[in-house]
Formats: sequence, structure tokens, C-alpha cells
Amino acid sequence: MDQPEQKRSLPWWLWCVVVIEVAVPTYFGAASIIDPGIWGAASLGTLGQLYVTRNFAMAFGVAIAALKRSHVALLCTIAVRYVTDLTDITASFVRGVDPETMPVLLVFALLLLVLPLFALGWLARRPTH
Repeated sequence: MDQPEQKRSLPWWLWCVVVIEVAVPTYFGAASIIDPGIWGAASLGTLGQLYVTRNFAMAFGVAIAALKRSHVALLCTIAVRYVTDLTDITASFVRGVDPETMPVLLVFALLLLVLPLFALGWLARRPTH
């Protein structure tokens, strides 16, 4: 007789990383829609629309992977999210950051680049079946 498949659990700290990976991009995607001025334009241009779409799609993917408790899907979505955050934050530093936004950018670098590394390391060591 087949045993019912057990739900894989995720540790509480990984849920915290998931919340950060969903909340931060969703907030900034929504902020971009509400105030396109953060892009330096009166309306949300093509790059801004791509940024918003990518952030919402990635947040949705991370949320679904976490709710399904799929370690492989969560590993993949957090890894892709990590690469996009790495390029966004690097581009922000390369373009030059004014002194007022530097502390905010450093906090985001910590939240979006350091914390997910722990999740990626933990998920990479999990069995796939």
C-alpha cells in the first residue's frame, strides 16, 4: 500500500527569506506603478514596465514555490531572483549613488544578496525527491 506523500517542511528562517524575496520586489514594483518619477520620467517607460513585470513575476514564482514546499522550485526561483537583484544593485552602484540613498541601497544589498545565499546553500543540499 502506498504511503501518502509527506509535505516537506521549510524552516522558519527560510520563510523569512521568502517573505523578503516576495515583499521587497512587490513593494518596489507597486511603487514604480504609483510613482513613475522614481524612473526619472512622467510615465512608466518600457524599462520601467519590464522592471515591474519581472519583479511581480519573480515574487509570484517564489511565493508559489514556497507554498508548494518544492525545494527544487524554490532553489531555482531564489537563484534567478538573486541574479536579477545582483545585477540591479550592481547597476545602481555603477550609475553612482547619491549619499542620501546609499544607506538604503546597502540595506537592500544585505537583505537581497546576503540572506538568500543562506537559503540557496540550504536548498542546494536538500534531496530532490
